[in-house]
Amino acid sequence: MNTRFFSFYGGWIISVAVFLGVSNIFGAQIARDGESDYQILIPDSPTPAELKAAEELQYFLREMTGAQLNIIGEQEAGDIDPKTAEPKRKYLAVGASQTAKQHINHEDLKPDEIPIEVLPNDLILLTGGKKLGTLNAVYVFLEKLGIRFWTADFSHIPKTADLRVENGLRVSHAPALSYRAVYQRQAWDTDYSLRNRLNGHRHRIPKELGGNEILLNWVHSFYHYLPPSKYFEAHPDWYAEINGKRVSDNSQLCLTNEEMTREVIRNVLAELREKPNTRILDLSQNDNRKPCVCSKCSELDQKEGSQAASLIQFVNKVAEAVEKEFPNVLVETLAYQYTRKIPKTIRPRDNVLIRLCSIECSFLKPLDDPTNAEFAKDMEDWRKISKQLFVWDYATNYHDYIGPFPNLRAIGPNIKYFVKNGCIGLFEEAEGDDFAELRNWVQAQLMWDASLDPEKLKAEFLEGYYGSEAAPFIQKYLDALHDRAEKVDVYLGCFGAKTTKWLDLETMNKAQRFMNQAVEASQKAYGENSPYFRHLRKTKLAIDSVWLYRYASLQHEAVKKNLPYEGPKDLAAAADDFEETCAEFGIHAPSIGQSNAISQITAGLKQNAAVNRDLPDFCKNIPSERILILSPLMFLNVSNRAKMVNDPAAVAQKAMKMDISVNWNLQYHPEFTGKYRIYASLRCEGKEKDQKICTWGLYDTEKKRSVKTLPQFSSQFMNEDGKFDSNYRWFDLGSVEIPSNCYLWFAHGQSPDLDAFFIDRVIFIAE
Repeated sequence: MNTRFFSFYGGWIISVAVFLGVSNIFGAQIARDGESDYQILIPDSPTPAELKAAEELQYFLREMTGAQLNIIGEQEAGDIDPKTAEPKRKYLAVGASQTAKQHINHEDLKPDEIPIEVLPNDLILLTGGKKLGTLNAVYVFLEKLGIRFWTADFSHIPKTADLRVENGLRVSHAPALSYRAVYQRQAWDTDYSLRNRLNGHRHRIPKELGGNEILLNWVHSFYHYLPPSKYFEAHPDWYAEINGKRVSDNSQLCLTNEEMTREVIRNVLAELREKPNTRILDLSQNDNRKPCVCSKCSELDQKEGSQAASLIQFVNKVAEAVEKEFPNVLVETLAYQYTRKIPKTIRPRDNVLIRLCSIECSFLKPLDDPTNAEFAKDMEDWRKISKQLFVWDYATNYHDYIGPFPNLRAIGPNIKYFVKNGCIGLFEEAEGDDFAELRNWVQAQLMWDASLDPEKLKAEFLEGYYGSEAAPFIQKYLDALHDRAEKVDVYLGCFGAKTTKWLDLETMNKAQRFMNQAVEASQKAYGENSPYFRHLRKTKLAIDSVWLYRYASLQHEAVKKNLPYEGPKDLAAAADDFEETCAEFGIHAPSIGQSNAISQITAGLKQNAAVNRDLPDFCKNIPSERILILSPLMFLNVSNRAKMVNDPAAVAQKAMKMDISVNWNLQYHPEFTGKYRIYASLRCEGKEKDQKICTWGLYDTEKKRSVKTLPQFSSQFMNEDGKFDSNYRWFDLGSVEIPSNCYLWFAHGQSPDLDAFFIDRVIFIAE
């Protein structure tokens, strides 16, 4: 057995006779030689949660020791002293039995609080507060025995026929975070959520087991209460004024409008009456940066030095009305983007829950690092003025769910920082697949107990999930990536944190060597059919994706710098393997908004070889290492409106078609930087003769400005007879300095007489 499974649980002493090599340790002996004198005692009328806890305890103890412990009610047991409620036999007492109540006052326990006690008479108490307390106690007890719930379908269960725990031990724990949420699909599973004590909005915990913490109306909910389709025509003044005009499309409410506030209050109270068990109701800004700037809203916000002023004043009024009828309901709102800074004098009411969002931050460094000084100040300011404080934190890269995202060193310090600053709820938005299992488990452990050592947790997970033979190489792989990102001091935001900003060929080669060593060690020690090797295959997709996405540019870098290239030799074969592996592991989203784009991306990768045929004349005297030719199938199809079509006129017989239903949906995020001349091969179909066909250009997402834009007109696509030419033509965007955070985009001209335009390929020539 690996001693690291016990390394970070100071204060709890577990004795496993086989591991220690002795058999006469004083204490409560749960099992000896695969047999047990213990039974699992539950109340005579157990709740579903208490029964579930007992069954889980029974199952895992049997898997661990081979001993089958019966589950029995107090009345059936028949050997409980009627006066003292003390048992005469050995029991693991699960839940709020009469026996447990002789030692623990359950009414004083917080909903998640767990008292665990091992008494001198060999009675072991596993119980907790209402809702999930007893389940939490059982799972913590099992973890103390060395069991680990790594994922929904993979646990570590140490095998021993002899098991003791020390008499006289008493453990009491109430997590500082009452709301613990990991927003990643693998973490939502019911058993995984229960076993790792996650209870947030998305975690699938049935009501009969205690239920998860539901946030009524989730977030960005202004239009839930006042849908423009119902109210805007009659009450445009209820909605934001922007540039002198009242608007409802992709906007906000006019938060100083008293009539609007009264209607929101009516609608909120009506909904609460329909859902009287609500604990938290959301009332928060829509997900855009278009607040009302009417004279009244602007005057208040300017006076208070923050646009949170009009928001908090509005939410306070609603919360005051809610409190009169529903005194136990909290009204949540977001401190998000333009509302992140506190107002000078306006303070949230005690029943207003502030959820502070870290969306602008760099997640390479902890949030109290000087890099994130503005957020840290906002965190401390909200802490001072808010009785109820949640945090919405980001552990994801929206623009690349599969590729490496080196934020693992900051996760632990951040959770500790939130707890230190009085946060009582945490939502970790962690979509993506790069080390998702590791992130999920470490975050869950720290949310439950922020005093744990995150580095020891990570080391333990790597060994338990990948096996002790492969784990050292995975750690070296992670260190190589994190060290490089820290050396570059990249600003690792949740949007556009592209590998080109920090990951060079030399580091790619180094990381690949460590990954290859991990694969070889796993194959040799465990075999290709083992779960350890399967876990590694999924994890390897991150570095595989970088080699694929940056295939041509990394090869060019190898030639320029005279470095080895340790990526795939056969692009088409590597793309096929990548697509098959993604499908095997249920990975469909390469980035936000792209639920089924893996096949399109791999088709684009494979087509890149084809589009390098028949180079145009302007490329023929240019060294190949300066030329990057891309299929438009590689482009980001934002709303899946552009279509990949068969096109005999295209060099590889496939093209991207953008018709009248498509605006600017097609984008390409370059995986390289520097000065390039950019060409696009385009054609169009339709009847329009005097209008703009399309526009394309380069946009800098970091500086939020256009780098270069080029409109194309119908006259440029016509023959001398005035008819559209069906052949592709090359268009020149000119020389452009490509920044680290940008995208090349194409937009339809939106003329009703233009059927569509088509993109054959795009060429970047390094200057």
